[in-house]
Amino acid sequence: MTAVVHGNATGLTGVRVAEVPAPRPGPGEVVVAFRAAGLNHRDLFLVDACGAGDAPVVLGSDGAGVVAAAGPGANVDPGTEVVVNPSLDWDEPGDVPEAPAILGVPTDGTFRWH
Repeated sequence: MTAVVHGNATGLTGVRVAEVPAPRPGPGEVVVAFRAAGLNHRDLFLVDACGAGDAPVVLGSDGAGVVAAAGPGANVDPGTEVVVNPSLDWDEPGDVPEAPAILGVPTDGTFRWH
């Protein structure tokens, strides 16, 4: 799988296109085959904030596509068109955790394709 990855340097010099392992869905998770992904200010902030000591990560928080695979207990079936909500582990709308997790840091994001 091809992806836009940031790692091993601060700023845009750490951005590269690379081959990465295809994700596998865990319990309650899905893998999305992205048809669209958006670059936004958060991505630019992250490439300036992450540096040589940070693990490489696939960038991108926003995206839309088709569910390619679903893990046990996922509430959506493969083949379903979806728009990704990049917020992770936010149980209720407006219930923002003290340290919110969003796709594209700390987890791999949406800038990947086959």
